[in-house]
Amino acid sequence: MSEDNKQKMMNINSETKDNGNIVVGVTGKEKFMHLPFNKKDKYFMNPVDFVKFVKATEATIRHSQEYNRYIAYLKNDVGLHRCALFSGIDSDTATIEMHHFIFTLYDHVEIQIAHLFNQGDRINSSNVAHNVLKDHFENMILIVPLCEAAHKAYHASLLAKKTGKGDGTNSEFFIDINAAFGDLGKYVQKYKDDLTITHYMKLKNYFEEYNRRSGKPIKPTVFNESITEWRDVFNTNFAKEATNDS
Repeated sequence: MSEDNKQKMMNINSETKDNGNIVVGVTGKEKFMHLPFNKKDKYFMNPVDFVKFVKATEATIRHSQEYNRYIAYLKNDVGLHRCALFSGIDSDTATIEMHHFIFTLYDHVEIQIAHLFNQGDRINSSNVAHNVLKDHFENMILIVPLCEAAHKAYHASLLAKKTGKGDGTNSEFFIDINAAFGDLGKYVQKYKDDLTITHYMKLKNYFEEYNRRSGKPIKPTVFNESITEWRDVFNTNFAKEATNDS
């Protein structure tokens, strides 16, 4: 590696790796610190680096003061203090936690990276975290209040379904989208060009499950015209891709 990519400052080394990542450390010590350097395109070409970056950014969000204020806002101002799965449990009887619904926080970070990339904006952990938190405060993120036990059981049921150990129905822990807080239509309208096939399928699978259980389409107040139009376009494109691949 060229010496031009290495810098020294008072026993502090910074080194630019081949993938564009910058590592900062104390000279002679196996100790490194994370700084919000902009990531270049080639950094995200390595799946391992990409996952590490997403998880690190996700952790940055969860441990930020802004996220703590957001949780307090949901509980105190919005009034999300009753479990969506067990309505008899509220904050007076159990700890109520906030669950990211349909899309996980990991998904939101992933989508934000794609959005910033497509917009030609800088990509670093601080900028990604800032924008994801901004979406939270603008009430674009679907959130469901769950008591601690229900939250753990719900994630366990999702894992069982994903690994094929469950019955595939997730029947005991199905969450009605009408119990969620947030504007899914606004979110999808903003990020429709930044979703991957995995994100598409999460939405599609949930909508199909909802329709199967309720026997009717999702209410217009939740599944608005903008999403309906986007869904129709996506289904058409998906059908074309499937035809071309066959």
